[in-house]
Amino acid sequence: MFDVYGPVTPALHVAKVIAERKHKVFMVSTRISGDVKKFLKSHFLEYIDLNASLIINSGPPFSWLESWAREAFFNINSKGFHPESSVVVNFSHTIATPSTVWYAQGPTADYLSDTEYELPMHYRLSYRILKPLLTYADNRLARRMAWMSKLTIANSKFCASMYEKKGIRIHDIIYPPLDCGSFKPTSAPSCDYVLTYFGKETEFYVLKKIGDAGVKIKAFGSKMPYVPKGLLKHRNIEFLGKVSEGFMSECE
Repeated sequence: MFDVYGPVTPALHVAKVIAERKHKVFMVSTRISGDVKKFLKSHFLEYIDLNASLIINSGPPFSWLESWAREAFFNINSKGFHPESSVVVNFSHTIATPSTVWYAQGPTADYLSDTEYELPMHYRLSYRILKPLLTYADNRLARRMAWMSKLTIANSKFCASMYEKKGIRIHDIIYPPLDCGSFKPTSAPSCDYVLTYFGKETEFYVLKKIGDAGVKIKAFGSKMPYVPKGLLKHRNIEFLGKVSEGFMSECE
């Protein structure tokens, strides 16, 4: 947990509501940054930092990928965590532990496959060599996490379909929580444009072709390790950065 965005957001929303109802909540992660620890304390949320000895400490996405590999290949992360709570909601793909609910937010192997063509060439070549092994390890980990959980919930229909292809039963779908009072279409947009997301999985070459065709694009996002510089300077593409909401902005 290096920040409060992305897949961490649903966990924080749920934890905050439970804490407001006077229950004690512990947030668990392989590594937690100092800023996130302060944020959790400010909202009366306890935390358990497993202090994983990561080789890569450059922050997401590489530190997250290393955390995943530690669990997928060696079960290291889960060996350091022994939950004592009667209710465990697992939002991760890096800690396989007995859970009441596993909130599945996307298989790592599928994410890697989606980002392959956006990687620098040296990373792309390494990934292609290791792809069969990484896919096997991720499929095995996902099945193990589902087996250890009473309920497996996906965050979208598309995400559910990815897990079901791996033979994993999805009990239900719950979309990530969103304040529809703050985020909703306007009845009077300033101009015609397409709204999209810039992230690790984005196929930027597709967006460039759309922009080249004369379509105005407004993009948002905070996880952008490999956005082509030319795209950020494109005449028809405007990048708005990350979008903050309510209590989460306090961590900025």
